[in-house]
Order: sequence, then C-alpha cells, then structure tokens
Amino acid sequence: MSSEKTGNLGLHKWAPTDGVLRTEFNDNFGKLDEKVAGIGDVSLIPQPTVVDALKDKDDKIDDRGISIKKFIVASETSHDQAFQRANDYIRNLAISTGFTNVPSLRVPTGKYIINKEVKMSPYVKIKSEGYVGFSVTFNGTGFYVAPNSDDPKYSNSAGTPLELSKLSWNRGKYFDGSNGAIIFSTTVDKSMVGAKTVAIELGDRNPLSDIRNAVSRYVIENVNVYGFNKAFKNNAVNNYIGTIKNGHIENNNHHVTFESPTSGQINSGENMLFENCIFAGASKESVLIDVGGHDLVFENCSFDFNASAVIKSLRSGASIRMNNCYVEKIGAWGNTSEDQILYHSESTSLGETNGRNSFYANKLIMYLKRASPIFKNVPNSQNGYINLYLDIDGLELRYQDTNHLNAYKLSDRFLVDSPKVFFLGKKIFNGGVVKSLLSKDLNLLRNGDFARSVLNTDMTVQANDPYWHNSYKSGISNPTIVQEGNGGSLCLKYNITTPGTNGMKLDYKFMLPVEASEMIFMSTLIKLDKISTRNTIQYRLECFDDNNTLVDTLNYDDVIITTADRINGNALNSSPSDPLVVAGTVYDVDGANFRMVRAAGVFFIPSGVSKVKPYVIISNSDSTFVCLDEIQIAKSK
Repeated sequence: MSSEKTGNLGLHKWAPTDGVLRTEFNDNFGKLDEKVAGIGDVSLIPQPTVVDALKDKDDKIDDRGISIKKFIVASETSHDQAFQRANDYIRNLAISTGFTNVPSLRVPTGKYIINKEVKMSPYVKIKSEGYVGFSVTFNGTGFYVAPNSDDPKYSNSAGTPLELSKLSWNRGKYFDGSNGAIIFSTTVDKSMVGAKTVAIELGDRNPLSDIRNAVSRYVIENVNVYGFNKAFKNNAVNNYIGTIKNGHIENNNHHVTFESPTSGQINSGENMLFENCIFAGASKESVLIDVGGHDLVFENCSFDFNASAVIKSLRSGASIRMNNCYVEKIGAWGNTSEDQILYHSESTSLGETNGRNSFYANKLIMYLKRASPIFKNVPNSQNGYINLYLDIDGLELRYQDTNHLNAYKLSDRFLVDSPKVFFLGKKIFNGGVVKSLLSKDLNLLRNGDFARSVLNTDMTVQANDPYWHNSYKSGISNPTIVQEGNGGSLCLKYNITTPGTNGMKLDYKFMLPVEASEMIFMSTLIKLDKISTRNTIQYRLECFDDNNTLVDTLNYDDVIITTADRINGNALNSSPSDPLVVAGTVYDVDGANFRMVRAAGVFFIPSGVSKVKPYVIISNSDSTFVCLDEIQIAKSK
C-alpha cells in the first residue's frame, strides 16, 4: 500500500497494481472530499486531513456562537452544570483573548432543568434558537448575573484599550429570545412559607466589588417569567442602564425588585428601562424598590390584575416615569377592601424623612373599579414622611361599577388621601384632585365604601360599628351591611316599608378637622330599583369651634325626580341647580344596574369653624330599597 498522497483533502490513496481500481477509489474519495468541504465551507481552502476540515467547521460554528449541546452530559439529570461549564468556557475564552473572541451561547429549542444556581458572567450572552424553557426546580435563583472577583478590572483611565473603555465588552443581550421566546417557570410554590425563587438575579451581591466591574448597559429581550417569588431581582451594586424589552411577567409575588445588600449599595439605579412589557397577576407589589435613588422608566407597558400597588418605594430618591402605559384592575378587583394604588411611597427609616420621591405620568390610561386614591404617601411608625411630587401630563381615568358593567365617569374624584403630596402638573381626564378627610386607617372609606364594616351589622345599634351609626329611621327596616351582588362590595341597605313617607339619618361618629374658607365635598353612590316621584338625599355638616361648641349647620339637598314630577311643579328648591330628572312617570329598572353617582354636596366652611361632623340623610323615597356605597368626604387641595 502506497503512502503517496493525492490532491484530495489529505486523503491517503491506496495504490494497488490495478490502475482501474485505484482510479475508482480516488474518484469516490474525491466525492467525499467535496461533501466534507461543502459542510465545512472550506472548498477553496486546502486542508491536509478530513479531521482538520471537520475541525474548521466546528471553529466556524464557534464564531457564530457555541451550542449548549457541547456541554450537556447525558448522565446528568439537570442542565445547570452544562450551563455553568459553558459560561466558564466562554468567560475564559473572552479573558484570554482580550475580549476579541466572545461567542454567544446558543440554546436550541427544548426544556432545560435548572436544579442549582448558575453563575453567569456579564460577558456571556444566551441566545435562543426556537422556544426555550427553563424550569427552576429548587428554592433559589436560577441565573445569577454578576462579575467574578478575579475578572480583569478595566477602567477608563490611561492604558485601557479604547475598544474596552466604557464597558464595551459588557454590552449586549444577556438573554435574547428574539428567535423564540425564553420562558422561565418553576416547580416551587411561590405562596409557600420561605419561598425565595428568583428567575434572573442581576448585580453583584457584594457592595465591595470593584466599581468598574458593573452589570450595566445590558438588554434582556423576549423573556417570559411565571410563578416565582421574584421574577427579576436587581442588586444595587454597579447595576445601571439596564433594559428589559418585550417581556411577559406574570403570576409572580413580585415581578421586579430593586434591593440593597445589607452592607450598602453602590453606583446603581440610573435609567432602568422597561419597554413594551406586560406585568400581570402579581400577588404583591408588581415593582418593589427597597433602595434609594433609583430611576425607573416604563414605556408602552401594561399592568393588569395585580393584587397590590403597581409600584412601591420604601426609600427616598425614587423617580418613576410612566409613558404611554396602561393600568387595569389593580387591587382585589372583587373585594373593595383593597386599595387601587398606582404608586405607593413609604418612609421606612428616620433618615428618609423629608426626602423626595417623584412620579411622572405621560399619556397614561388607568381603569378603576371605583373612584379611590391612586397615590399613597405614608410614614412608617413615627418616621415622618417622604415628600412625594407628582407631574401628571395626561392621565385618563376610566371607571367600572361593582359588577364590571355600566362604566361611568366621575368628576373631582381623583383622590390623594395622604399628606406631603405636591402636584407639579395636572392634566387629568375624568378626574379631579381632592384630598380625603378620612384616614386610610378608619373603618370606613378606605376605598370610599363600607369594606371594613361587619357583614349583616345592624347600624341602628350604636355599638355595632365603630364609625357609623343610624341614629334615626322612619318607614324603613333596620339598615344592615350587605354584599351587593355576587362578589360585590359591602354597602348599607335600607328596605322601604312606607314608600314616599320615610326617612333615616346616618351619623359619622367623629369630628373631622377643617379650616375656615375651605371647600368640602360630599358624595355617595346610591342604588335603588325605581322612582315613581322622587328620592331625596341630604348631606349635612355640623360645624364646631375649638371648644367643640356647635356654631353652624350646613345642609345640601340632592333630589332625584321624574319628568312628570317636575312638570307638576313639585321639584324642590334644593341646592342642585338641576336635579337629576328621569324620563316617564315611573322609572323601573333592574336593581342590580341602577347605580348613580351623587357627587353633589359642596360646602364652604364658615369663619370660626375648626371641626365638622358629617351626616347622610335619606327621605321620601318611593323605591323598594335604597343602598348607600362609596361615601366620600374630601376637601380641595
């Protein structure tokens, strides 16, 4: 057998004495060489062996990115070790080549089990090839993105290569689902005690790490996260200018958190952008900020069906910007005891007192079940307040009734029930700006209804409710707290026993502080099944001086009448210049749907008055029943 080589890609020829056979062998090997060259895309490059041709193909695959399949071991029952090996390989390659060779990690379509935390370097970029699922099967963090302590430390000082300045090597998409979404799920119940599952954790846990070793200028795109305690956890250590795009983040306790390690924060929070994302079904606050000085921007995002505040900050220095966003069904939508809060600012330490948080709304649409405060500013214990500044340049409020039907508009009902709230700009549609006189801690009116009253309470018994008492009734049954509709709000219901000749007076048990010349608003939501002639509501304020002496009584009558009653000249000379008039001599409607906002009562506090005691009085109703809900007592800001 000859060792002479042909001109083929290094294939040895067997040179028997039969020339015809030798020619046939060479022709067949030549065809094989052509096929190998085509696969390896090296048809014009001479190679000494087939092995070298295949290696060249592999190198070119590495140039386009390295497949996770190269690191998967069949005997392993999960894939976390494979991802760790791939990360370490790419990281070492990047460092050894001075960041001139940093391939992406390609992940083919499939489901990958993560049973142990994967420590990802900021240099490594994961790219899906089709629909990729990560299932986190332990109570911890799936992927933790942070630099290692032995990473090269580049700065912007002299001697740093220009191409490595400004953290150029750190840019790109940490997780890129553009070619097929990347889906994070977990088998761990987020509601269990001690749940600490996190899909992706960003930023060093060590605040003493070098400031130039940042997790910054990154993008996470087309990533969906379901069922975690925290979908994205951000550590406030060199974590800034990050972007999450086109994400769907749903059914987590918190969708996004910003937290500070116990020993402090450093250089974090600048321009964190969320673009075209959906945040839905959070069990707690959708976005929780427990670190100072963070700037968050939300562009074209939707917040749907979240059980608590959309955004809550526990420290000062937060700046929230929401542009062209949509908010729907915040709080326990079927349970009126919960707030419908868009932004909650809270002071958690004495050092935060008199700090500043700011919220900017630009062309924001928000659906509310009922008119209620959407901004909250509260102290924690005795720590005092953080000043909250609101700049509203286009906020459209939309309302739906208890049964999700019959949308209605309200005016002067965009409420802020907290002190230390300042408006820099106000462009609000279907709402105004007034301040509730009733504390959020009171039994009543936390959301303008009877949510904290006890079901079936007889309000004629003074001791039954700590805040309200029905001191007088005639021609009606004992008023009780009932649930309106299937899963609806709690309200106060009167069954009329003598239609047309009846009355009741509902007393608020406490005095509320006011100042002379202030404008006070009173309103309620009334529900009844029919009107034959009229129904009258009277709002009353008993006015007291500093010595608790009654000095004046202010009344405001609100009358609902029929067209026939008005034609007959029976309209009362009441405070409203144009009482509500309904068509026909009898107005019979489905009692579940006949709900009217009676935002009528307006009072100017006389001189010498420092306290008021409110009443709501109903008289001469010819309905079968009357329900009162969402009583509001507020003053202009």
